[in-house]
Amino acid sequence: MLNDFKQFVEQNDLGVLLENESMVHHTYVKTGGRVKMVYVPHSVEALAKTYKFIKDNEIKYYVIGRGSNLLFSDNPGEMVVIKLSNILDDVEIVGTNVVVGSGFSLQALSRKVSKLGLSGLEFAGGIPGAMGGSTFMNAGAHTGDLSRVITRVTTVTSSGNIKHYTNEECQFSYRHSIFQENDDIIVEIEMELEQCEIAEVFKRMSGNLEYRKEMQPLNMPSFGSTFRNPKGEHAGRLVELVGLKGYKIGGAQISEKHANFIVNFDLATTQDYIDLIELAKSRVKAETGFELETEVRIVE
Repeated sequence: MLNDFKQFVEQNDLGVLLENESMVHHTYVKTGGRVKMVYVPHSVEALAKTYKFIKDNEIKYYVIGRGSNLLFSDNPGEMVVIKLSNILDDVEIVGTNVVVGSGFSLQALSRKVSKLGLSGLEFAGGIPGAMGGSTFMNAGAHTGDLSRVITRVTTVTSSGNIKHYTNEECQFSYRHSIFQENDDIIVEIEMELEQCEIAEVFKRMSGNLEYRKEMQPLNMPSFGSTFRNPKGEHAGRLVELVGLKGYKIGGAQISEKHANFIVNFDLATTQDYIDLIELAKSRVKAETGFELETEVRIVE
């Protein structure tokens, strides 16, 4: 079936195919085995046609942006990875209204709007990832998140149609959106920001960035926060409390700087990460009673 997929994409000129591609090159954490194909569409129209073919033919697939919050299996095998970070990266700003493609970097957008004195994305200055994945996860930090500024999300459905969602229809909550429960692929996001003094916006964003530099291990490959914060607690504090700060398995290590981060310090495998995650979950459950839920998504 994947040969049929390749033929369909090539004959219809629907994008670029990378065959037998290692996911080490497509994830922030630098782990993951080889997938059969990475597909990079060259337009929304191409994506829509290809996605319908994938769904109609029940081909195993996964959609990624910049791969910042993902762990791909060491043996993912017969799979098509749809990569959007190299496309869908247009941004249009009119007054306080921002329309951005899902492949655009959230970090880059936060810097861009701050220079215009637009407030609402100061929290995102140090968050890696593309707008599509960030919307999918309702990315946030420093008491802010995307749900506070998004007004509309446009998607491609499994039938190849375009669909629009209002903020309310996105069903945003802590690190959650409706897109985690349906098959739609996010292609565009519209936001409404607030006009503010440029110096004030920069001050807030710079403060958030300094906090990240001081508190988080930004100098080594990582997918960001590993666990969601349980209600009334901080996941990093719980992992540290049970003595796992700095603990290593293989080439992966629970950061000595922040215990909710796992860093790739020496050619770690995805299994190294999974083993550390499971150890932290079981140890925290046994010693504190809290059940940790992963923020990172594991693709097998």
